[in-house]
Amino acid sequence: MNRIKAKVYVGKHCEPCKPVKNLIEKGHFDINGEEGDVEMVDIESEEGFVQIFDGLDGIPAAYKDGKQCKIRIEGDSILHLECPDEEPEPDDSA
Repeated sequence: MNRIKAKVYVGKHCEPCKPVKNLIEKGHFDINGEEGDVEMVDIESEEGFVQIFDGLDGIPAAYKDGKQCKIRIEGDSILHLECPDEEPEPDDSA
């Protein structure tokens, strides 16, 4: 079974990003209530800076399959990424 994957965009000088980064680094996160993999991208890096021009409005921000996720922190202990589910593929058998 494939693990859910998401990208989380953060920055060194972003205060709201600090708890998000901390929880991801500790592995205290879930994606739609399930275990998953998060790629953290620092927008102040060369790779991350380019993302600003691809429509990134602000940070912290999370995306799964090109769709923006909601970021919610429960207490100080777990980061929840609430991402839109993929659209079901049309059934061509009819």
